Amino acid sequence: MIDYCPIKVKYIEFVLVISLLATYSLATYQRNFVWKNPLVLWRDCTQKSPGKPRPCNNLGNAYYRAGFIHKAICEYKRAITLAPDYAKAYNNLGATYYEIGFVDKAIDEYRKSLELNPEDGEARYNYATALHKKGRVDEAIVEYKVSVRLKPKNADAHYNLGIAYLSKGRFKQALMEFKAVLMLRPDHTGARYYLTRAKLRASAPR
Repeated sequence: MIDYCPIKVKYIEFVLVISLLATYSLATYQRNFVWKNPLVLWRDCTQKSPGKPRPCNNLGNAYYRAGFIHKAICEYKRAITLAPDYAKAYNNLGATYYEIGFVDKAIDEYRKSLELNPEDGEARYNYATALHKKGRVDEAIVEYKVSVRLKPKNADAHYNLGIAYLSKGRFKQALMEFKAVLMLRPDHTGARYYLTRAKLRASAPR
Protein backbone atom coordinates (compact mmCIF):
# COMPACT_ATOMS: atom_id res chain seq x y z
CA MET A 1 0.00 0.00 0.00
CA ILE A 2 1.32 3.44 -1.01
CA ASP A 3 1.03 6.34 1.37
CA TYR A 4 0.25 9.69 -0.34
CA CYS A 5 1.55 12.81 1.27
CA PRO A 6 -1.37 15.32 1.41
CA ILE A 7 1.02 18.26 1.23
CA LYS A 8 2.66 16.96 -1.96
CA VAL A 9 -0.70 16.27 -3.60
CA LYS A 10 -1.95 19.75 -2.78
CA TYR A 11 1.26 21.26 -4.07
CA ILE A 12 0.96 19.37 -7.38
CA GLU A 13 -2.69 20.43 -7.70
CA PHE A 14 -1.70 24.03 -7.02
CA VAL A 15 1.03 23.93 -9.70
CA LEU A 16 -1.39 22.43 -12.24
CA VAL A 17 -4.01 25.09 -11.55
CA ILE A 18 -1.43 27.90 -11.88
CA SER A 19 -0.14 26.41 -15.16
CA LEU A 20 -3.64 26.17 -16.59
CA LEU A 21 -4.44 29.73 -15.54
CA ALA A 22 -1.20 31.00 -17.06
CA THR A 23 -1.92 29.21 -20.35
CA TYR A 24 -5.49 30.53 -20.44
CA SER A 25 -4.35 34.05 -19.57
CA LEU A 26 -1.73 34.00 -22.33
CA ALA A 27 -4.27 32.78 -24.90
CA THR A 28 -6.76 35.43 -23.77
CA TYR A 29 -4.09 38.14 -23.96
CA GLN A 30 -3.06 37.06 -27.45
CA ARG A 31 -6.68 36.98 -28.66
CA ASN A 32 -7.38 40.41 -27.10
CA PHE A 33 -4.29 41.80 -28.79
CA VAL A 34 -5.48 40.45 -32.13
CA TRP A 35 -8.94 41.98 -31.70
CA LYS A 36 -7.58 45.37 -30.60
CA ASN A 37 -5.30 45.69 -33.65
CA PRO A 38 -7.27 45.63 -36.93
CA LEU A 39 -4.20 44.84 -39.04
CA VAL A 40 -3.32 41.84 -36.88
CA LEU A 41 -6.96 40.76 -36.67
CA TRP A 42 -7.60 40.72 -40.43
CA ARG A 43 -4.18 39.26 -41.26
CA ASP A 44 -5.06 36.48 -38.83
CA CYS A 45 -8.45 36.01 -40.55
CA THR A 46 -6.98 35.91 -44.08
CA GLN A 47 -4.45 33.29 -42.98
CA LYS A 48 -7.14 31.15 -41.38
CA SER A 49 -9.65 31.66 -44.24
CA PRO A 50 -7.53 32.22 -47.36
CA GLY A 51 -10.41 31.54 -49.74
CA LYS A 52 -12.83 34.09 -48.30
CA PRO A 53 -13.06 37.57 -49.88
CA ARG A 54 -14.43 39.51 -46.90
CA PRO A 55 -11.30 39.19 -44.72
CA CYS A 56 -9.19 40.36 -47.70
CA ASN A 57 -11.43 43.40 -48.18
CA ASN A 58 -11.31 44.23 -44.48
CA LEU A 59 -7.54 43.78 -44.38
CA GLY A 60 -7.43 46.21 -47.30
CA ASN A 61 -9.45 48.68 -45.22
CA ALA A 62 -7.06 48.24 -42.29
CA TYR A 63 -4.05 48.81 -44.55
CA TYR A 64 -5.73 51.89 -46.07
CA ARG A 65 -6.42 53.42 -42.65
CA ALA A 66 -2.86 52.70 -41.57
CA GLY A 67 -1.50 54.44 -44.68
CA PHE A 68 -0.27 51.33 -46.50
CA ILE A 69 -2.02 52.24 -49.74
CA HIS A 70 -0.34 49.79 -52.10
CA LYS A 71 -0.90 46.90 -49.71
CA ALA A 72 -4.56 47.93 -49.52
CA ILE A 73 -4.80 47.80 -53.32
CA CYS A 74 -3.35 44.27 -53.33
CA GLU A 75 -5.91 43.07 -50.78
CA TYR A 76 -8.87 44.62 -52.60
CA LYS A 77 -7.70 42.98 -55.83
CA ARG A 78 -7.36 39.67 -54.02
CA ALA A 79 -10.92 40.03 -52.70
CA ILE A 80 -12.18 40.72 -56.23
CA THR A 81 -10.29 37.72 -57.62
CA LEU A 82 -11.98 35.52 -55.01
CA ALA A 83 -15.41 37.12 -55.59
CA PRO A 84 -15.77 39.00 -58.91
CA ASP A 85 -19.26 40.15 -57.86
CA TYR A 86 -18.04 41.78 -54.61
CA ALA A 87 -19.31 45.35 -55.19
CA LYS A 88 -17.88 46.79 -51.96
CA ALA A 89 -14.34 45.71 -52.87
CA TYR A 90 -14.57 47.54 -56.24
CA ASN A 91 -15.74 50.68 -54.42
CA ASN A 92 -12.89 50.44 -51.92
CA LEU A 93 -10.36 49.86 -54.68
CA GLY A 94 -11.72 52.91 -56.49
CA ALA A 95 -11.44 55.05 -53.35
CA THR A 96 -7.83 53.94 -52.93
CA TYR A 97 -6.97 54.78 -56.53
CA TYR A 98 -8.63 58.18 -56.07
CA GLU A 99 -6.53 58.78 -52.95
CA ILE A 100 -3.27 58.42 -54.92
CA GLY A 101 -4.48 60.48 -57.87
CA PHE A 102 -5.45 57.70 -60.31
CA VAL A 103 -8.85 59.24 -60.96
CA ASP A 104 -9.55 57.45 -64.26
CA LYS A 105 -8.87 54.08 -62.62
CA ALA A 106 -11.08 55.12 -59.70
CA ILE A 107 -13.94 55.91 -62.11
CA ASP A 108 -13.61 52.47 -63.71
CA GLU A 109 -13.79 50.71 -60.33
CA TYR A 110 -16.73 52.81 -59.11
CA ARG A 111 -18.59 52.00 -62.31
CA LYS A 112 -18.02 48.27 -61.77
CA SER A 113 -19.25 48.59 -58.19
CA LEU A 114 -22.42 50.37 -59.32
CA GLU A 115 -23.11 47.83 -62.05
CA LEU A 116 -23.26 45.23 -59.27
CA ASN A 117 -25.08 47.40 -56.73
CA PRO A 118 -26.74 50.50 -58.23
CA GLU A 119 -28.32 51.44 -54.88
CA ASP A 120 -25.02 51.89 -53.03
CA GLY A 121 -25.13 55.57 -52.01
CA GLU A 122 -21.49 55.64 -50.95
CA ALA A 123 -20.22 54.28 -54.28
CA ARG A 124 -22.57 56.63 -56.14
CA TYR A 125 -21.17 59.63 -54.24
CA ASN A 126 -17.59 58.50 -54.86
CA TYR A 127 -18.32 58.09 -58.56
CA ALA A 128 -19.84 61.58 -58.74
CA THR A 129 -16.84 63.08 -56.94
CA ALA A 130 -14.40 61.44 -59.35
CA LEU A 131 -16.38 62.65 -62.37
CA HIS A 132 -16.44 66.15 -60.87
CA LYS A 133 -12.68 65.99 -60.36
CA LYS A 134 -12.21 65.21 -64.06
CA GLY A 135 -14.35 68.22 -65.03
CA ARG A 136 -17.28 66.09 -66.19
CA VAL A 137 -19.68 68.34 -64.31
CA ASP A 138 -22.95 67.47 -66.05
CA GLU A 139 -22.36 63.76 -65.44
CA ALA A 140 -21.34 64.48 -61.85
CA ILE A 141 -24.59 66.40 -61.23
CA VAL A 142 -26.63 63.40 -62.38
CA GLU A 143 -24.72 61.11 -60.03
CA TYR A 144 -24.81 63.53 -57.07
CA LYS A 145 -28.59 63.74 -57.44
CA VAL A 146 -28.89 59.97 -57.24
CA SER A 147 -26.46 59.97 -54.31
CA VAL A 148 -28.52 62.42 -52.24
CA ARG A 149 -31.66 60.46 -53.04
CA LEU A 150 -30.03 57.31 -51.72
CA LYS A 151 -28.36 59.06 -48.77
CA PRO A 152 -30.22 62.32 -48.07
CA LYS A 153 -28.18 62.98 -44.91
CA ASN A 154 -24.86 63.04 -46.75
CA ALA A 155 -23.94 66.69 -46.29
CA ASP A 156 -20.83 66.37 -48.48
CA ALA A 157 -22.94 65.16 -51.42
CA HIS A 158 -25.32 68.13 -51.06
CA TYR A 159 -22.37 70.50 -50.81
CA ASN A 160 -20.61 69.15 -53.89
CA LEU A 161 -23.86 69.17 -55.82
CA GLY A 162 -24.29 72.82 -54.83
CA ILE A 163 -20.78 73.62 -56.06
CA ALA A 164 -21.50 71.82 -59.34
CA TYR A 165 -24.75 73.76 -59.82
CA LEU A 166 -22.94 77.01 -59.01
CA SER A 167 -20.30 76.31 -61.66
CA LYS A 168 -23.06 75.77 -64.24
CA GLY A 169 -24.90 78.99 -63.32
CA ARG A 170 -27.84 77.13 -61.79
CA PHE A 171 -27.97 79.41 -58.76
CA LYS A 172 -31.41 78.61 -57.37
CA GLN A 173 -30.64 74.90 -57.35
CA ALA A 174 -27.28 75.62 -55.72
CA LEU A 175 -29.13 77.60 -53.01
CA MET A 176 -31.30 74.62 -52.20
CA GLU A 177 -28.29 72.34 -51.82
CA PHE A 178 -26.34 74.72 -49.58
CA LYS A 179 -29.43 75.14 -47.41
CA ALA A 180 -29.68 71.35 -47.18
CA VAL A 181 -26.04 71.23 -46.03
CA LEU A 182 -26.69 73.78 -43.29
CA MET A 183 -29.74 71.88 -42.10
CA LEU A 184 -27.49 68.87 -41.60
CA ARG A 185 -24.35 70.71 -40.48
CA PRO A 186 -25.08 74.25 -39.26
CA ASP A 187 -21.37 74.91 -38.67
CA HIS A 188 -20.37 74.20 -42.30
CA THR A 189 -18.53 77.43 -43.18
CA GLY A 190 -18.12 76.54 -46.87
CA ALA A 191 -21.84 76.07 -47.34
CA ARG A 192 -22.56 79.33 -45.55
CA TYR A 193 -20.09 81.21 -47.76
CA TYR A 194 -21.37 79.75 -51.03
CA LEU A 195 -24.98 80.19 -49.95
CA THR A 196 -24.32 83.95 -49.74
CA ARG A 197 -22.63 83.91 -53.15
CA ALA A 198 -25.47 81.93 -54.69
CA LYS A 199 -28.03 84.38 -53.26
CA LEU A 200 -26.17 87.34 -54.74
CA ARG A 201 -25.82 85.68 -58.14
CA ALA A 202 -29.45 84.52 -58.15
CA SER A 203 -30.73 88.03 -57.40
CA ALA A 204 -28.37 89.86 -59.79
CA PRO A 205 -30.03 91.42 -62.85
CA ARG A 206 -29.39 89.62 -66.11
